[in-house]
Amino acid sequence: MAEKLLELIEKYEDEIREINRFFEEDHPSEHESIRLAARFNKNQEIIDDLNMLLNSNI
Repeated sequence: MAEKLLELIEKYEDEIREINRFFEEDHPSEHESIRLAARFNKNQEIIDDLNMLLNSNI
């Protein structure tokens, strides 16, 4: 179970890195920025939840 949680955390962290890269390199429009920021926040919430699950199972 812990291995699966770590894989999911890595997946969402990779997506966050991609979002950050997009902000730094592509300079999105205001609409895109809002959408990406919402996705970033949701991913961070998922990562936090997964970490909590992981820590509770250790």
